[in-house]
Formats: sequence, structure tokens, C-alpha cells
Amino acid sequence: MMKKLEEIEYFCKLLFESVGVPIYYFNGNQKEVFKFTAKIKPYPLEEKPIHILEVLLNEKPFSTFTSSPFAENYFYLKCGEDLILLGPTLEKTISFDMINGIMNDFHIPFHKRQELLDYLQSVPVMIKERLAHLGSLIYYFLFDRKLEAGNTETLQTIEKPDVLISKTKQELSFHYSYLHEKRFLQFIKDGNLEGLEQSMSFQPENGRFGTLSKKSMIRSEKNLIIAAITLATRAALEGGVPSEEAYTISDLYIQKLEEINDMNGIIQLRNNAIIDFTERVAKYKTHSYSKPILLCQRYIQKHLYEDISVGMLSELVKMNASYLSQLFKKEAGITLKEYIIRSKVEEAQKLLALTDYTITEIYSLLNFYDQSYFSKVFKKYSGLTPKQYREEHLISEID
Repeated sequence: MMKKLEEIEYFCKLLFESVGVPIYYFNGNQKEVFKFTAKIKPYPLEEKPIHILEVLLNEKPFSTFTSSPFAENYFYLKCGEDLILLGPTLEKTISFDMINGIMNDFHIPFHKRQELLDYLQSVPVMIKERLAHLGSLIYYFLFDRKLEAGNTETLQTIEKPDVLISKTKQELSFHYSYLHEKRFLQFIKDGNLEGLEQSMSFQPENGRFGTLSKKSMIRSEKNLIIAAITLATRAALEGGVPSEEAYTISDLYIQKLEEINDMNGIIQLRNNAIIDFTERVAKYKTHSYSKPILLCQRYIQKHLYEDISVGMLSELVKMNASYLSQLFKKEAGITLKEYIIRSKVEEAQKLLALTDYTITEIYSLLNFYDQSYFSKVFKKYSGLTPKQYREEHLISEID
């Protein structure tokens, strides 16, 4: 049996004073019964962030998340005909630099800048998982039982770097600590999904939305996600995922990313991509590739900017070069020489899309001795010349 209204109000007041997350209570007629929001600054825009209560009450599941265009998160819980709404919260703090991007994205009048900043900076920072835990705590208080997992929706975001992507993979940041980033990438390399999920739920005390574009918050977050996917791709390659598969998946996620214009959708895509890469590594950990083939693949991916030969690889694995080539073709489906060339072409694609290196610089860095040969093999595997590929795939310059 559910608690009395005065008991619910008292409990919500204590919870609000303890964690600072706003709490609203609406009755079945969508009327506000009580709220605790003292720390939140006034919302500066005409349209309120809490909206479509009728949909929430009548059409949505028993409990779930909803989000605003500014990436504010809410968690609601049905109590019979009534509804308790927790939020807004933000995954990270939004800085003053991000306000210009938000204003451009959502066509907000310039004179609202300071009000919007004051509002967003007053919103408590909390990851979704913790917000869900608060909702579960209220549910337990109301009904003296746990909120079952089936009753809630599953929880499913400097200037342009002028250096090689492969050589900056440990410097580009997820805006966490360097140690956390290293552990995060190691979980992907190991195919450790459990460790990854724990790492993804980690929230640094002073986490902030990074700024890779001062003109657009959405563009900035997309640029950060592209960097994260690039790092995850490399980690997956080092974990044993074939380059053609890893880069194809990377391209698909980046293409999908460009179609999304919602902050929460962008962050969700990042999480899905990273989990996808980790699951693929886990799958290949149990793949039938023999140890010599895995060693060859990993060596190639780590030394793409060096001259790699079949003879060199045969010495690495202590096998006859001819036999190694036959074994590689049998297990991987392509010749060892072809795998080397394809891997270098795939790296060239990333450099063409993500850096301002000239085509000459790229083929030289990747140890192609002749531009004509480089263009020939590049077109063979990508269907385009290097120039055409750059024109179609170059990511917009970071502001």
C-alpha cells in the first residue's frame, strides 16, 4: 500500500535536501501538488523543460527517462494515477563557452545568454545511473519493495589536432583523468564489457562538457564523439578485431552521428559504439585465429607507419614466410600482403578525413613509395581516389 501524501512530501523534502535534485509531484489531473527546486535558477525561455505531462502519465512505461534538447535528464515514476518527476540533471557541467553553441543550435536570443548560463549551471550534475537509483529509492519508500528492472526502460555524449591520429590516441581525451582513459581503452582491448560498463558510469568530480567548437554545442559534442570512436576503433584493432570490420563499424557510427541533432541521442550513440567495439573484441578473443595470425595482425596495426614485409612478420612468429602466407589466407580470407596494404589504406582514409596532411605527406608517412601506386591501391579498396575521398569525408574544421 502506498504511503500517505504528507509522508511522501516529507520524504521527498529530505531527499532533495540531501542530494539537491529537484523533485515534482503531480496528481492524476496533471496539477502540481508539491515541488522542491530551491537551488534551480528560473528557466529563461518561454517553453518549460517539463512538458507533455499527459503523455508521461498515460502513454509512457511505469518508469523511465526523458530528456530535453539541452541534454537535461529527468526520471519519472508513476504512483497510481500520480507521478513523481526527478530532475533536471546534467551529465556534466556546461561552461560559459558552450552557451554560444547552445544559442546557435536552438536559435535563442542573445540577451538570454546570461540567464541561460545561470540556469544550466544551477542544474545539478548527476549521471543517469545515480538518478535512477534515487528513483528506485523513492519507489522502495512508497511500496516497500524493489523496483524491478523490467519496470523501467534500459539506460541506453583545444584547437584542431594537427598530428597523426594513430600517434595521438593516448593524448586525445574523453575529459576524464589520463589514468581513467587508459583503463577505459584497456577494457575495450580486453573485451571486458563488465569493466567497461563500470568505467562508463564513472563521473569525475569536476566533469565538464568539452569544447571543440565555440559555435555549436552539438558540433562540439560530435567532434568529441568522433575522437572517442577513433580511440575505441584503435583499441578494438589492438584487441583483435579485423581492420576492415573495425573501420567499417567506425564509419557507420560516424555517419549515423552526423544525422543526429539531439545531445542525448549523440551521447547514447557514443555509448552504443563503445559497447559494440568491446563486444566484438570479446567475440574475437574466442575466434579460431591461431596465435601467429593474431600476432601478425596486431603487429601490423601497431606499425602502420613503418615498412612492413611478409619476411619481417615470418621472423616475428618464427615461421616460414610461404607457410605463414598460406596460413594467413586460410584463416583471414585474404593474403598477408593484401592485409598490410588494406590496413594502410584504411589508416590513410582516417588521415584524409581527420587531418590536414597533404596526400603526398600521407602516402609518405605510410611508406608508400610512389603516389601513383598509392592512388591505385587506395581506389581499389575505397572506390575513390584520395582526393575524392577527402572531398566527401573531410570533417568540418573545428572552430
